[in-house]
Formats: sequence, structure tokens, C-alpha cells
Amino acid sequence: MKKNWRKGLAVITAAALVITTAVLPGGASAKGKVKLNKKKVTMKVGQKVKLKLKNTKKKVKWKSSKKKIASVTARGVVKGKKKGTAKITAKCGGKKYVCKVTVKNKTNKSSVATQKPTRKPVRTPAPTSKTSSQPTQKPEAKAVELLTQYDDAIVAKTSTALSERNLSFYTLGQFGKISVKLSDGTNKELHNNNNIQESSYSRFSITGVDTTAAGDYNATLSYTEGAWSNTNTVSKQIKISVAEEKTNEQYSYISNGEIAEVNAVYSTDKSVRIPDTIDGAQVINDYCDVYDNPANKQIRNNQITAITLSKYLRYIPQETNSFLDIDYGLDSSYSWSSLKEISISDENENFSSEKGVWFDKDKTVLVKYPCAKADTEYQIPDTVKEVRGGALRNVIHGFRKIYIPASVESFPCFSDSYGTSNLSEIEVDGQNKNYKSQDGVLYSKDMKQLLLYPFVKQDVSYSVPEGVDYIKDIIDVQHLKNIVLPKSLYRIYGYIQVENVYIDQTYDWYQSQQNAYHYHWVLERIIWNNISL
Repeated sequence: MKKNWRKGLAVITAAALVITTAVLPGGASAKGKVKLNKKKVTMKVGQKVKLKLKNTKKKVKWKSSKKKIASVTARGVVKGKKKGTAKITAKCGGKKYVCKVTVKNKTNKSSVATQKPTRKPVRTPAPTSKTSSQPTQKPEAKAVELLTQYDDAIVAKTSTALSERNLSFYTLGQFGKISVKLSDGTNKELHNNNNIQESSYSRFSITGVDTTAAGDYNATLSYTEGAWSNTNTVSKQIKISVAEEKTNEQYSYISNGEIAEVNAVYSTDKSVRIPDTIDGAQVINDYCDVYDNPANKQIRNNQITAITLSKYLRYIPQETNSFLDIDYGLDSSYSWSSLKEISISDENENFSSEKGVWFDKDKTVLVKYPCAKADTEYQIPDTVKEVRGGALRNVIHGFRKIYIPASVESFPCFSDSYGTSNLSEIEVDGQNKNYKSQDGVLYSKDMKQLLLYPFVKQDVSYSVPEGVDYIKDIIDVQHLKNIVLPKSLYRIYGYIQVENVYIDQTYDWYQSQQNAYHYHWVLERIIWNNISL
């Protein structure tokens, strides 16, 4: 019985060897099989891991199922963003290869494993009688790390794109969010195009890019603070693709084969769709104008009623240059004055739309309300924390009343009729910690600042409550003719533009030299009026 068993085993083994040899000539193993170098990765927030698809020279497209947890570059570099799990997919030759990524929070260095207590008690040293006469000064926070949302970007092949090596000559949105991490653990985001801080000595720069020659560059993005020899500089390597602009019957665009940017759309329709891809490249930005055709340079933005944005859209526009905004007035051909609806695919990982209004993915940021959307009232969703500076700008045919929920922490206060020009009433949830409304007017929570007087509020006369020491401005209002200023007023940020301004006779602004200057300074901010003291 044992002999027969051994003979059978020998026959099976021999057969297996024959089959193996037939399938893999020369007895070779699966050496040439295409596979990922890692199928599972565990990493910490901020850590980077390089993935590679072995045994292939074909082009590989990388994708993350959850970019907010783990991002991946076009070269397969995975970066942990926040705690969670994500799948990184490598697509090549019609097949997909998946790596499961688990991201964990950074270990707090201060927290160590609990040691077993020693049997022998440890004596605590007695405190010294010497105490510091000087309070401990907190060291000045310095930039220690440069942070970018994306490490790839595209620039057009122009001589001016980066000629000054300064981001002010560069489309900022192509980098997404840029910030520096300070030594105290806080982050400072980029503002005003090329300055993080209000200091003129804080600036960004780019080196290592030839804007006259198309191709990919490993550029250095730097942030410098301070002046002359007393400077602090942090840098980061980023990929920049310089490409020539291409034009077909539908679009003008630039592309490096992986990502693309649309500069112009050619269409005679009132409903326009931005492409998701061009020549296989993902369209990541939608800052563009609409024309009849490539030969006709007459912009049709003011005729567009609906627009669908790319599902790969990455960037929130800057406050000062808001996409889908009316840039040059209501009668301008550059305006989006007919726009009623903004649509975004559910597949977009960064943004969403609801009832034609543009939000970020989690609906915590209101990005843009269409200029011609005809709601008589608008309730900001109670998930929103920030209303972008250009979000409600130039809403010309829209709501007369707006509700601000308790969740809103940041709300734009426009200074003229180019704001929400049909607005007559503002109502704020009583639980809001930052804002308050009284008689339809927007104030700070403590009622010390008048932030926004609705442009078509019906009152002919209005008395600013006592206790208000700051008025942002009151101009271009349609019905207001008379305003009474309180004794507490100390500053007008912009101007007050009405027919009559009344000031209490007991005003003490003029009682000192300093206050006398302030008195006249305030009066300079009041125009087109008769002043009664």
C-alpha cells in the first residue's frame, strides 16, 4: 500500500513538473508578470511612499479613491493626508492594479508607552528657590515647511509666465492651496497672490523652469520671510509642465498628457459643458471664456444660462478673481449676467452642486451663487462655514432676502452695488457666534460693527444704534436718504453716501487735537450729503 502511494505521488509530481515546464519554458518563474511593488501600505500622515508597477514600460495612470486621505502623483508617489483607508489604483494596458493604503495619525512624541513602575520609589528633586524674574518669552514663529495641495501644474509656453520668478505672474490656482507651516504648529495660507503675511518681505518664488522650452521641470518653489540678511527660507520640489496652447473646433487648452487646463470654449449654445478630459488628460481647471468659434473673439459669457464643470475640477477661485463673476459691470460682454445654474458631477472629489449653486464637496464652503438665479429668498445650508468672497457677488436678479445659519463663520460684506444688488433684508440665526441682524441690517455679534446695509432696503431714514464704533460703508443704497450717526462711532472703513447725515450736537470728537483729526477724517468719508451737527 505504501509503495503504491509513493508511486502515485511520484507520477503526480512528474506531471506537475511537465505542466510547469510547458507553461513556463525553461522552468522560468512568473518573472515577467506585471504587478505592483506593494499591495498593502501602512503610513502616517505626511509620509510619502513610492509605488511602482513592475515589468512594464507602458504608461501608467495613477488614481486615489479618497484624495483627502491619500493622494498620488502621476509618478506613483503616495502621500498620507489624514487618518483612514484608501485604494490606490494603477491602470495600465486595460488592467487595474490596486494597493490598499492605511493612513494613521502621527505619533505624538510626548506620548510614550507606560513604563512598569519600579518597586523602589524615585525621589522628586526639591524645587529650587531661585525663580525667574523675567517672564518666559514665546519664540517667534518661523516658517519650517512649505505645503502645497498638489505637486503638479501646467503653464502655457509664454515668455512672461514665470519671467520674474514670482507667483504673481503665475496662475495661482494651478498649485491649489499654498501655505507654510510655522514652528508653533500653525499654518499660514497664501493671500493676495504672492504674500502670505501682510509684510512686504514675505514672498514666493519659482526657480528651475525655462518658460520658452516645452517639457517637464522639477522646479523649486520657495517661500522667504524677512529682509536682507535676516531671512528665513523654506523650499519644496514640484513638477511643472510647460506646454504650448492648442486649439481645435471646441476648445483652446494646454496639456501635458496627464492633466489639462481649458482656456476657451467654442459654442453657440446657452448651456455649456466643460470637458472632463481632452486627449485623455484630466481637465483640472475651468477658468475660461466662451466664444462662438476659434476665429471670433467676441466673448459670449453674458449669454450663458447654464454651465457644467469638469468632474476633475480641483481649485476654488481666488476671492479677487472669482470665476463666473461679473468682472467689468453688468453691461459688459465679459459678464456671466445670465447664468442661472452651475452643475458638477457627483464623481468630483473636491466640489458639489445643489440646486444650481456651487459648493465644496462637504458643503462647508459656498463657492458661487449664479448671478441670474431667480430665487426671491435664499437659505444658506446649515453645513456652510465659509461664504467665499466672490460667492454672492453680482447676484443681480436673485434673492431679496438671505438667511445666514448658525454655522457660518465667514461672510463677505460688499461695499457697492456690484455686490448682491437686489438684497433688501438679512436674517441671522440667533445662535450664530459671529454675526447678528437687526432690522434687516448685518452687524457683528457684539453690535459694535455695522457690516452690511442691504442695497434696496426700503427705509428712507436710518439711525445707527448707539454702541456701534465701526461702519464698513453705506453707499449706492437705493432708498436711504437720511442717516443718524451714534456718539460711539469711531471709524468709517469706506464711505457713507446719502443725502443727509445727522450727528449729535454733544459729539466730543473735536475736544482734543487727536480727536479733531479723527473728526475731519470721518467727515471725509461722508460724501454727497448735507451734514447737520
